[in-house]
Amino acid sequence: LLLLLLLLSSVCWLADAQGRQRGTLLLNMLIKNEAEHLRRSLPKWAPLIDYWIIGVDDHNTDESEDVIRQYLGHIPGEIVVVAFDGMGPTWTKLVERGLEAFPNATHGIIADADFTPMQSSLDKSQLILECSKHMYRIRSTDGSTVRNMDWIYRNIPGAKVERRTHQSLSVPKIPGQRVFQTMIDLEVQEFTGGYQDRSGNKSQRYLNWLLKDLEEMPNDPRTIYYLGHAHLDMIGPTPAQDVQSGGAGAEHVKKALEYFTWRSEVRMGYFEERWFAMLKAAEICERYLFDYECSLRMWNKAKELDPERVDTYFYIGQHYRLAQQPDLAFPYLEQAVKLQYPPRSLFQWNMLYDCLRHLELGRVAMAATKMDRAKWRVTKKSLKTALRQCPREHQDEVGRLLGTARQELNKYKKSKEPAQQPPAAAAPDQKAADPSKDAPAGDTTAPSRSGAAKPYVVALERLQDWHGTHRERLDKVQLGGELEAITASMSKVVAAPPAAVKNCKEFIETTQGYLSSFNSNMEKLRSLLWKSEPQLWVS
Repeated sequence: LLLLLLLLSSVCWLADAQGRQRGTLLLNMLIKNEAEHLRRSLPKWAPLIDYWIIGVDDHNTDESEDVIRQYLGHIPGEIVVVAFDGMGPTWTKLVERGLEAFPNATHGIIADADFTPMQSSLDKSQLILECSKHMYRIRSTDGSTVRNMDWIYRNIPGAKVERRTHQSLSVPKIPGQRVFQTMIDLEVQEFTGGYQDRSGNKSQRYLNWLLKDLEEMPNDPRTIYYLGHAHLDMIGPTPAQDVQSGGAGAEHVKKALEYFTWRSEVRMGYFEERWFAMLKAAEICERYLFDYECSLRMWNKAKELDPERVDTYFYIGQHYRLAQQPDLAFPYLEQAVKLQYPPRSLFQWNMLYDCLRHLELGRVAMAATKMDRAKWRVTKKSLKTALRQCPREHQDEVGRLLGTARQELNKYKKSKEPAQQPPAAAAPDQKAADPSKDAPAGDTTAPSRSGAAKPYVVALERLQDWHGTHRERLDKVQLGGELEAITASMSKVVAAPPAAVKNCKEFIETTQGYLSSFNSNMEKLRSLLWKSEPQLWVS
């Protein structure tokens, strides 16, 4: 799938390369009392942009407007005084005004005042006219994490920012479009201490905005998800005690679980968000309510939704270890250490993959009573990985556990007991095994009609078969022709040689961007089918 998505990226780039015109960029900011941040960020934005529009809150009290004119006064732009009604409605007014005032800008970029570019130039041939959106990278203040943000939009009618907080950018599809969004080579650094952080009572203000959004957009999955987080942020320092005594945090614990459970049941929207809602619901049940039936049920639901991620196997294994049931824990941790790092856009816990899953398996092995030579071999191999990858604070414990694993294996050598062969690890293109089920997972690498066993070829053929079976019903919801065009272009790409990439970093960044795009379009398709053809959605 990674290779397929990388190859698909060439469709947009190669098609646009023929007579591609250089894009122009409109900076779009919404600020209140951000003079300090603007002094740092605007000089960095100035060489990258062609136009600007900045909304200044009508209750602004600092010299932000003077700072804007100082650093951007030589570039066509406009300051708009706005009455703030949450991020989405207010920013949408700026998007609309930007199109009206600067129609020659091909693209706009949404940016916070503390977003500071880390480069002095931008290749604007990457601003492709036939793509509705582009993504750019945001690096944290300490530089340790990077996330992708799809906040570059085609400056066209219908573009808007949705939701008052945790906002998202919505841009219409362009006629004849083959790729909806791509990643461009722009990275900014995000600094802390923005106005919302400084103004106090942030959590309650966000909660009020979310409730207002839910009134206007009933059953909106993103709003439901963030309502769970808003209540989780307000539970206080002693949530478990509050639940037992009826303290201040008890109601927020109850509401957080209610919203996360609700989000886990809504199939529309981004599937990674739904998966994480299940994890948070399980965490609340486990840590604050001591409802272990609930936590195990939610972890297993998350595992079924995304069996390639380690988190659920780790948490279930840890649960059984803490419950003094190490023999139940071992199969889950054994599966956890076999899984590969999956290509996902959100919620990737690197420490879990690098260290904690291996360490937890070692802890469980020390307490388990049904260990054999094969299990000790898996444990030893996993702890050797932990010794290489865990940070210093875990090294002593890992070393002790590894020493014990080696001693246990030496006992088998002395007794010359026949070795039990450990089960073979799942191939990269096989479905992950589930310790909770006796039957092995099915093999998804059945030969294709052409005799190949590559999973993306098989997947394409299955998509074509599904499209052929349901074509008449798909045509009724205006999806038949679109799917036919997609599968036709994908067929050509699958047969093409791999695209050349300059280096591993470029490969990863390009592919990650297209995975995000792929997931978004997949959820869009599911959403359309859910509303118009529920039975077809099931198939």
